[in-house]
Amino acid sequence: MNWLTLAICGLAVGLVASLIFIGKRWQLNSKPYWRRPIILAGLLLLGTLAGLLPLKPLDSGQLTTDSDVIFVVDTTYSMNALDGRDGGTRIDDVKKDLRTFAQALGGSRFGIITYEKTATIYLPLTTTYSDVDTAADTLSAGAYLYSTNDPSLSDSLKAAKTYLDKVKAADITRHQVVVLMTDGELTGAIDTPDKVKTAAEQLAQTADATVVIGYGTNNGAKMPEIRMNFSGSGELTRSPYFAQGTVNGKFGEVTSRRDETELRAIASSLRGNYIPAQDIGQATSTITDARKLAADRKAASPESQALRQNILHVPLAICILGWLFVTEVLSLNRVRTFIGTWGKRL
Repeated sequence: MNWLTLAICGLAVGLVASLIFIGKRWQLNSKPYWRRPIILAGLLLLGTLAGLLPLKPLDSGQLTTDSDVIFVVDTTYSMNALDGRDGGTRIDDVKKDLRTFAQALGGSRFGIITYEKTATIYLPLTTTYSDVDTAADTLSAGAYLYSTNDPSLSDSLKAAKTYLDKVKAADITRHQVVVLMTDGELTGAIDTPDKVKTAAEQLAQTADATVVIGYGTNNGAKMPEIRMNFSGSGELTRSPYFAQGTVNGKFGEVTSRRDETELRAIASSLRGNYIPAQDIGQATSTITDARKLAADRKAASPESQALRQNILHVPLAICILGWLFVTEVLSLNRVRTFIGTWGKRL
């Protein structure tokens, strides 16, 4: 209990004592037209003072089921690069990690936003793990080099902010964690570091906690050529050849590298942590810690405080009704006569 709590409690006690003194001094107890307004005013003032009491933040462990985890996933062509864990592609690692994170963060709601040329709400918020599992199964990166000439990470961050704003408007008690899963390459003409920084800073004002996971390696890897399998189901397949393109004015095999400098800059703008995807254990624990941090921030927010303080008015209303019933209704002559008559019969 801090000094402000003591001061408010002392003021409340002083107010009650003053009302008792005034009532006896001017004999207001015998005058209902004075007594009733004073009682009501005193109780209402006590309730107002109770609403100002600073409340202890809720335990974040009790709030994990109120968390929304939004995965913003890079599905541009570079996510096909062959420098994922165990020699797979970056997008393969993303699909595995989505399942791992969803299992580790049980009780939360999960959503997925993907981006290539445009941002798409790939999976609306859901509490069902099988929905995340199915979404991960169907997730794929861009099939052709030209398909991501103008990827827009900044648009995806704006889309995430818009989506979270709607979620918060529907329920202000929930807290949000944004997990950005990307290699950090800004290869198109739309995105610039400044645009991404501005979008990240705006998203940070809505999200309660953020984590950036960097896929690929700093050394980079060649890009496989993706072809349509017309003889079968029409699925995209990886050919034994590597993609050819013009890079820095030279034609040859296309190599993609994780841009760790940009990834760290994005994490800083989001006011979150950056973790390389190679350390899946650390990434999982970082996201778990981010959820706790988001819960703590939400519990300490003015909105949460106001909701919890408003609950104090419920017992206040009960006290007012009880007091008026006992002191006013039961004191009426007709009521007393009615009670006395039934008492004699019983």
